[in-house]
Amino acid sequence: VKLKITAVLRDISNSLIQGKVDEELLDLLEILERLLQEDKDSVIMGSHKSAYCWTAIECTLRFMLPMTASEGFFSDAL
Repeated sequence: VKLKITAVLRDISNSLIQGKVDEELLDLLEILERLLQEDKDSVIMGSHKSAYCWTAIECTLRFMLPMTASEGFFSDAL
């Protein structure tokens, strides 16, 4: 499990280095949470929960704030 956690953390780090905050990052954070729950020595920190919430907000805002008048409206995201 520790090796899987390390791999997921590396993927998260690479996404952030590339400036990618998207649904893929949300998936990685969810995978990390499941792995941390499996590992008896690990604890899910408040920073993990905060990172998930802020990433979800970032992804949601992309649909709420359109780049042009014809794309990305909040109602379309729902």
